[in-house]
Amino acid sequence: MPMRLNTPSVKWSYNWNATANNPIPAAGFRSGGLQVTVTPKTGTNSVPPGGSTYLLRAKIIGTDGTMVTYPVSAMSESGGSYVCSLTDLDTKYAGCSVRFEARISQSAGQVSSAWVSSGDVVFPRVKLEAPSASLANVNEALAVSYGPMNRLINTAEWDAQLTALSWDEVAEADLYRIELTDKDDKSTTVTVDMSGNLPEIIINGQNTFAVAGDDWYTVKQGSAVNGRYSLINGSIRYYSYQPDTMLQVKNGTFTLKLPNIFSVVTHENQTLQLTNGIQISRVTVIADSKSDRYTESDPAERRF
Repeated sequence: MPMRLNTPSVKWSYNWNATANNPIPAAGFRSGGLQVTVTPKTGTNSVPPGGSTYLLRAKIIGTDGTMVTYPVSAMSESGGSYVCSLTDLDTKYAGCSVRFEARISQSAGQVSSAWVSSGDVVFPRVKLEAPSASLANVNEALAVSYGPMNRLINTAEWDAQLTALSWDEVAEADLYRIELTDKDDKSTTVTVDMSGNLPEIIINGQNTFAVAGDDWYTVKQGSAVNGRYSLINGSIRYYSYQPDTMLQVKNGTFTLKLPNIFSVVTHENQTLQLTNGIQISRVTVIADSKSDRYTESDPAERRF
């Protein structure tokens, strides 16, 4: 009858310290950034025989108390110790309790040893990923006042081409801080709280309102843009408009319509290229969480 290998006696070590303020980037947590090491104690007959190695598995306890298992993985020998880089971990287990188990694999007809436990260990905190923002030009109807100088008594809708900035939700983030800096270097901070049933928008720490469906919300009022253009008959026409910064949160996607307008088509079907259309010069977005198991992302920034 095959003999079972002796139960090993090992020292456990990890390349993280859950009590220190040194979160691991989300990508590293998911794959390869966390390493578990077992070192056989001397004089305990715990070194795997030829053709054998240590195997590792784990039981992870989620924040809701449910348990998931980390699959059995072979450890690699390194300087007399045995190392496993964890892969395919979900960042939702950041800061959660985990118990590792190791044993020596079967060799030369001998049965694998019994499992030995690490005891309870805590995964480190995770630094959230920065939002990945994309830019697009969108067409929008623009309300314009026009007329002769000092008598802008007429109104019309012009077709305007403006800039939209969008990004998807970041895994495990439930707060987003958006800083809008205008051409006069004045900033507005918009916070989007995704922790409730409906997203909430907070402007400069006070004006709070819930987001519903397809609605767009004014998060920063624009300043008036004034200009003039020549008609085909040579006469001069003056115009003024005031574009706002609008935000929509829909199906996990954030879209900012910025009041940066580069060209318009007037109601007379004239195309005007604008040189004074930049209202927002910089947008910065940071993903964050209300949970202390996560730390805020690096800022994603766009300049105009």
